[in-house]
Amino acid sequence: MLRIIVDSSANIFQSEAEELGVKILPLGINFNDEEFLDDVNISIDEFYTKLTTTKIFPKTSLLGMELMENEFEDARKAGDDVLLMVISSQLSGTYNCAKLVKEQGNYNNVYIYDTLGATAKNRILVDVAIKNGNKPPEEIIKILDEVRENTRVFASLDTLEYLARGGRLSKASATIGNMLNLKPILSVETDGTLDVKAKVIGLNKAISTVTTLVEKEGGINTDYPVYFLYSMHKTNGEKLQAKYPQLTNAKLLNLCSVIGAHIGPGVAGICFVKKK
Repeated sequence: MLRIIVDSSANIFQSEAEELGVKILPLGINFNDEEFLDDVNISIDEFYTKLTTTKIFPKTSLLGMELMENEFEDARKAGDDVLLMVISSQLSGTYNCAKLVKEQGNYNNVYIYDTLGATAKNRILVDVAIKNGNKPPEEIIKILDEVRENTRVFASLDTLEYLARGGRLSKASATIGNMLNLKPILSVETDGTLDVKAKVIGLNKAISTVTTLVEKEGGINTDYPVYFLYSMHKTNGEKLQAKYPQLTNAKLLNLCSVIGAHIGPGVAGICFVKKK
């Protein structure tokens, strides 16, 4: 039997795990000396409230090595294979940490998969893995590679404050940008890195820019799930979703805490698999 295990950056909540047939391992979120496990002892709503009402900038942490080792050992004793799907190796050290646990324990039954993404991109990949769960792990990985290569994420940030607080932007640049109401448009690149595609003024222009980026990719493959993204403020995601009334099965997704910690509230974004 194949066990599909993902970290909480996949934006799959603990309440969904049993129905989907996957195991969610929580990443850590720390507000100074307050330590939380994503979606375990802090909910997404509690997180965003804390994020926006305190001056403390949260830090996120990797999956615990002991936590992964326990899962791998339990699967080995049961004679099961494990497909562990983790946040992009370009955004976190979790992938390398998982590889180390696998190598040290000689867990030949464990397959570590670098999603080269996070949040909705990972949800799409998990969905693909579930649907192909009866296939050998090596075959599933080949299918995942193809979908991963064609999955796109574009998102408008409402504020530059959190990029500055996380050291990804100077405070001076963030202050000027916020005064001008600049909205950076981020993308998750195919190599798992983040890139700023544009900086525009105002939410409406940002949403228009995101739709243009989608068009440049050649359109949306509706054979796969489509997610409209927001962080804390649902209306931002709904404004972007309104541009695509034909996507009746698309879902709104509130970005998980470990991602929201780095980009803040007010996101409006989309995640989809592009047409070939």
